[in-house]
Amino acid sequence: MDMKYWAPTRVLSGTGCLMSYRSELVPLGKKALIVTGSSSAKANGSLADAVAALEANGQKWALYDRVPANPGAACAYEGAALARSEGCDFVLAIGGGSPMDAAKVMALLAKKDIPEADLFSGAYGEAALPIVCVPTTAGTGSEATQYAIITNDAAETKSGIATPLFFPRLALLDAKYLAHVPRRTMVNTVIDSLSHSMEGMLSCRANEITDALAARALAMVAECLGPLAENSLTDAMRERLLLASAMGGMVIANTGTTALHAMGYSLTYFHGIDHGRANGLLIVAYLGFVRGSRPALVQRILSALGMGDLATLAWTLERLLGEKERIDASEFAKYADKAAASKNIANCAVPPGRDEILAMFAESFSPRRFGGDAALSRHAVIEYVRLEDYIPAAHFRTILPKLRDVPPGVTEIPVELELSPKFSSKVDVPVTWDGKVYGFVHDNDRLKAVFTGKMAKAYESRRVFVNDWGDDFLVTLENGARDCEATFLVTADEVRALFENCRVLRDDGTI
Repeated sequence: MDMKYWAPTRVLSGTGCLMSYRSELVPLGKKALIVTGSSSAKANGSLADAVAALEANGQKWALYDRVPANPGAACAYEGAALARSEGCDFVLAIGGGSPMDAAKVMALLAKKDIPEADLFSGAYGEAALPIVCVPTTAGTGSEATQYAIITNDAAETKSGIATPLFFPRLALLDAKYLAHVPRRTMVNTVIDSLSHSMEGMLSCRANEITDALAARALAMVAECLGPLAENSLTDAMRERLLLASAMGGMVIANTGTTALHAMGYSLTYFHGIDHGRANGLLIVAYLGFVRGSRPALVQRILSALGMGDLATLAWTLERLLGEKERIDASEFAKYADKAAASKNIANCAVPPGRDEILAMFAESFSPRRFGGDAALSRHAVIEYVRLEDYIPAAHFRTILPKLRDVPPGVTEIPVELELSPKFSSKVDVPVTWDGKVYGFVHDNDRLKAVFTGKMAKAYESRRVFVNDWGDDFLVTLENGARDCEATFLVTADEVRALFENCRVLRDDGTI
């Protein structure tokens, strides 16, 4: 097997790690250029911790604290000039993607004069100041990559600069700084982290190592999405999210990103939409496109997230992102042209063409379709329905988990119910170790009415998922080809009534 994997950054983590691992800073130089945004590093204590660590080592420092959101070349050249004038011999970046990426370019420009017109040329020489990164958000992964993404006004987009010189010598992960991150920023950065791991698996450069890292990172993030939506993250969850972000960085350092990032850049450049949010607005449409050619690949991603279907991911993202921005459809052609011309397209396991990219923009920002024909779209969300109309308790039976792969009868449809501990503790039903219940429902007229048209593809392999969602439940009907689905909402009381009145097969064989 031919495979390449490289992750040279030394990663150290833990509460107070800037001070406890301060000796790691000593070999890097005598004076640091500390690079931050205007306020967050001061507010969350990370700047004070960095200064204390440096001064305890007897190292000097200078501060550049003017990195804006989505920094451009001007910021990088200004910071590099300060590094030279102050005699700084290494760079210590504190913050999210903007300070870390800007700091990387400063480290390069402090050692090499590069005209601004050539900044994205790829000719960067062999020297840059050593870089240390202290991430204070859980999304960018820049602390573990060789990339810096900055605004490119000439191209009207965000562009990447990639060189091994940008791999930080050291990444220090302290999740206590995340406690100060506003919910909106936390949501956007976590979705950025999510997209990195997803795109790593969707890259034509994916390998066994990157897939393993990506799948684990996705699982770690998924565990925290509910509390993130409710703004109830614990310290332990913040630690997992911070580590998952670094792991996502390790993934894309080897796989690169895909069309998703290329599409998102226009939303950020032209509409000021945060980078992670831009990706989140497009993720479902992009996965739906990939699923048309590689359904098993998309299912691997959903499985890593602990989700049975794309509809659950769509609802999760909608819950996190809230109301979408309104963007005139006349703008999508321009954005599709820019994305189609990106180098990211060649990095895709399923490369989209310009027209397919245009369709993804249109799908992502189109109003939701409601009503009886909604099941004909790739992903549709329908209104509340009565669960009894679709899964009558008298025609539903549970089965033992070990029998879940046994083919159903000719008139039966497999049903998989995923229950939270909060719900399952209140019902008398055998729940498996992974929180799932398996069963079959007999076909009926209401189900037959949904499984028509595109939903009738591979009819004998259709299936039903039921997932709890806050105080309610999602019921997703998926066609056998795994490329079309319809989703309904039902109440928790209806699901509870289903279990109270259906046939339950227990381990001892009794019903």
